[in-house]
Amino acid sequence: MVFLNKVERRDGHLAECPCGLVVPLENGLGGVMGVPLASVEAQVSIINTAAEVTLKQEFLNNSDSAISTVYFFPTEDKVAVHSFRATLDGRVVVGVIKDKQEAQREFEEAVRQEITAFLFQEVRPDIMELTVGCLKAGSKCVIEISYVQELDIQEMAPRFTLPTTIAPRYIPPDNPDEVMMEVNYQFTAPQDVPISISVSIAMRTPISHINSPSHKIISEKCEEKNASGLYLGSVELKDTTAIMDKDFVLIFESKDPMKEVVIVESGGVEFDDKHSVMISFVPQFSPDNDPKCEFVFLIDHSGSMFSSPSAIDIAINALKLFLQSLPPNCYFNIVKFGNSYKKLSSESLKYSEDNLKKAKDFVNQVDNLGGTEILEPLKSIISSKPVEGYERQVFVLTDGEVSNEDAILTYIRSHIRGGRVFSLGVGHATSRSLVKGLARAGNGRALFCAADEPMNKKVVELLSCASQCSILISDIEFRDEKDTLINHDKRFQNFPMTLYQSSKHTLYAVLDDKPSTVTIRCASGKTVESGERHAVKDSPESEVKAG
Repeated sequence: MVFLNKVERRDGHLAECPCGLVVPLENGLGGVMGVPLASVEAQVSIINTAAEVTLKQEFLNNSDSAISTVYFFPTEDKVAVHSFRATLDGRVVVGVIKDKQEAQREFEEAVRQEITAFLFQEVRPDIMELTVGCLKAGSKCVIEISYVQELDIQEMAPRFTLPTTIAPRYIPPDNPDEVMMEVNYQFTAPQDVPISISVSIAMRTPISHINSPSHKIISEKCEEKNASGLYLGSVELKDTTAIMDKDFVLIFESKDPMKEVVIVESGGVEFDDKHSVMISFVPQFSPDNDPKCEFVFLIDHSGSMFSSPSAIDIAINALKLFLQSLPPNCYFNIVKFGNSYKKLSSESLKYSEDNLKKAKDFVNQVDNLGGTEILEPLKSIISSKPVEGYERQVFVLTDGEVSNEDAILTYIRSHIRGGRVFSLGVGHATSRSLVKGLARAGNGRALFCAADEPMNKKVVELLSCASQCSILISDIEFRDEKDTLINHDKRFQNFPMTLYQSSKHTLYAVLDDKPSTVTIRCASGKTVESGERHAVKDSPESEVKAG
C-alpha cells in the first residue's frame, strides 16, 4: 500500500505528490496530481502459515471536477485476490473477475459515459493497480481489497510481511517497461493520515513469542487452546502513515516448532464437497554424503542499495558473515554488480587464509556501480564451468529493484544445471517477487533481512541449506481411516519440490475425503560431471499423521 509518495517523472526528476491515489497529468513528463488519502486500515487473519489480508482505504476528491485516477500499491509475492469492494456516497460496487481485455473494454466504456467505474489488476507479481474512473467532485471513495497468501518461514518461525512501499525500480536502457515507468514511486510523507493494523493468529501449537522487527506493536497470546484446539494471539498497531516508510514485518514463534501439523477444512467457495488440507512439517533425514561446494556470492552495489537506508551495510555485513562461516574444503568467489560487474577472481579460489584476506579486502571496497544490471553477471556465473567435482551454489544479496524480472528468472530456469540459487533480500523496500523468484527458479531458498534484524541465523540457515544434498518431493499420498487411497486435485502440486533438513515446509491439497495419514515420498538427487541432475533412488519416505 503506497500511502504517501513522490513520483519519478519521465525526465528523471521527482514530482511531489501528497498521497497514493493520483491523477496522471497529460504533460508528457509523467507528472501527477494527488488525491487526498483520509485513512488506512488493515485486518489480517493468520492460521498457522497462511494469512488473509483485507485492506481498507478512504480517499476524498476535494477538487471542483470529476477526475480519473490510478493507484499502484505493492502486495506480498504470489497473493490470490478474492474480493474487491468500493463504496461511493453509500453506493457499494462489488468486483467481478473477468478476462483482462474484456474488463478493460468495459471500464473504458464506463469512463466515456462518465459512470464511476473501477479496474483492479495485477501489473507485476508484487504490484497491483487500481484504476478508478470518474470520481466525482466532493466524493469519498472507500476501497476494500481482500487477498490470501502463504507466509515465509525463517529460522523455524512464520513471518508475515505487509509491503508498504514501491521503491524506484531500475529499468535497463535496452528493456523499456512502460508499466514500471508509470509505477516508479518513492515514499515520502508530507502529511499524517491515521492507520491501523490488526492481526489475529491461530496456531495448532502454543505460541511462545510475537514480535515485529519493523514497528512497535501491542501483542497478546493465550496459553490455553480454544474449543477448536487452536492457540490464539493478537497484534495491534495504531498510528499515522508517517511510520509506514518501510514494510510491516511480524514474526511469531511456536513452543514446538518441530511438530508436524495437519489442518483440514471442509467446504469452500469452489470446493463445497471437498476437504482442503495444509501440512506443515520439518523433515529429518540423513543424506549419504554432503556435496563439496563452490560458493559464488553476487552482491548488489547498485544505486538503490545506497539510497535505501542501510541496505548496502546489511549486504556487506551479511557477506562478511558468509565468508567467516565457509567450510574449509570449498571454493568461493565474489561478484559485485551494478551497471557493470567486478569479480574477486576470474576463477573461484580455494579456501585459505590468504584468499579469505583477499576476499575481505575486496568486500571492504564499497563501490556505487549505478543501475541494477543483474542479468549479465548471472549469465557469466551460470554459463561458466564449475570447479570439477564441486557443486556450485550461487548466493544473491540484493534489494531486487529491477524491472526485467521475467528475463532474469527465465534465464535461471532455462540454464541452471547441477547447482542452486539462494537469495537474501536486504533493506526495507525489497522486491519480494524477485528475491523469492530467484530462489524458486534456482531450486534454493529465499530469506529477508531488514536493518534492525540479526542476520547470524539467516546466514547459517542459507549456508546449511546450500551444503546439503538435494532432496526432492516426488509425490504425496493421502489415505483415509480404512487405509484407502484418496483422490486429490493435482493443480496444487508443484513437484519436484526441494526439501531442506531441519527447515519447516508447508504443502497444500484439496481432497475428495478427509485424510487419516499423509505420506510424502522423496528422491535424492546428485550432480554428475556433465552438470545434469538425476533422481538416483527413492529415499527417504516420511509419514505424517493427520490429527
